[in-house]
Amino acid sequence: MKLLRDYIRAILNEGMDSRIERRVDALMQMKQRVGIQIRDTEDGTEIRYARISKDKDGNATIKSPVGKSVPKGAITITNDHDSGPCMSDLGEPWVVFIVQSGEGWGPLLYDVALEYASSNGAGLMPDRKTVSDMARPVWDAYDARGDVRKFQLDISHDEDLADETELSIPQLTPDIENDDCVQSKAIEVGGADGWMKSPLSRLYRKDGTPVMDALRSAGLLWEE
Repeated sequence: MKLLRDYIRAILNEGMDSRIERRVDALMQMKQRVGIQIRDTEDGTEIRYARISKDKDGNATIKSPVGKSVPKGAITITNDHDSGPCMSDLGEPWVVFIVQSGEGWGPLLYDVALEYASSNGAGLMPDRKTVSDMARPVWDAYDARGDVRKFQLDISHDEDLADETELSIPQLTPDIENDDCVQSKAIEVGGADGWMKSPLSRLYRKDGTPVMDALRSAGLLWEE
C-alpha cells in the first residue's frame, strides 16, 4: 500500500492543491472501497462518490456510499449550448449544472470534473447565471492555481441570450465572437465596470488528468 501511495503522489503534480492529494490519500485508506464514478445521466455527466459492493456470489456492483465517515456528493456537468460560443474553438464548453457534496469533499469532485471537461471539450466554467456562495471559493482557487489555465470570456451581445443590462455593457473584444458568453453572474458580482475581474467570468482548463490518473491507478475511478 505504501508503494502504491508513493506512486500516486508521484502522479500528482507538484502544483496540485494539497487538499486534493489529501483526499485521494484518504480514499485509499478507507475500509470501504469508496472512489469516484463517472456516468451519463438524463441531466448530463455525473461525477459522484460511489463504492463497490459485492453480493454473496462475489458479483460487484457500484452503489452510493453508506455511513457517517465516508464521502458523499456529486457534480453534474453538461455541455453549454445556451450561453454563446464560450471558447468553442477549444471544443465544447462544459458548465456546472448541479452540485451536492459533503463538507470538505467537494474540491476533489470539482477537479475530476475539470479534468474530464478539459479532456472531452474546451474546459469547465461556472453556471452563467447562478453560483452559490459555497461554490464561489472553488472558482477563486482555480483562478489562483498555477496548474489551471484561465480563458477570459467576453460579454455577450446576442439579443437572444443576454438581458438588457448585459447588452448595454461594452465588450472586451468586439471583433472576436468566439469568446462571447453570458456573464449574468459575473455582472451581479463585479458590476458593469468590474465583471471581468470576477473568476466567474472565465473558462478553466487543465492540461493532463493527474487526479483521474491517480484514482485510476488506485482502482478508485469507475467510468461508464
